[in-house]
Amino acid sequence: MEEEMLIERLLRAELIVMEYLWKKDSKMSKKEIVKDIKQMYGWHKSTIKTLLKRLVDKGYLARDIIKFQSHYKIIIDNEEYYAFKKKVLKSSKSRKIMRSLTTTHKTVSKEKLDSLEEYYKNLKE
Repeated sequence: MEEEMLIERLLRAELIVMEYLWKKDSKMSKKEIVKDIKQMYGWHKSTIKTLLKRLVDKGYLARDIIKFQSHYKIIIDNEEYYAFKKKVLKSSKSRKIMRSLTTTHKTVSKEKLDSLEEYYKNLKE
């Protein structure tokens, strides 16, 4: 549960950068990252630097300075991120189901409520 709290959702552009880094799967210099992403997507250098800073702030990347150059390494891998995203989607779906059951039906059977409660508890684990 604590691990889930540490992971924040990524914005689309942040996810693009992370997907690139997950494919490379190695420590990379800012210079290499900027060059490759600029070439692939046509983004400005400042945009890429901002995205890298956000990813460090969110805990996805760690930044090391080696010989006066920034290097980035992956902290949260793609498996961890997608497992987190899957749990978030499941929990949001179960909340929607619960909400619809309680708002559209005046009476909900105790069995249905118990099964939903059990389902929700299992998601938290």
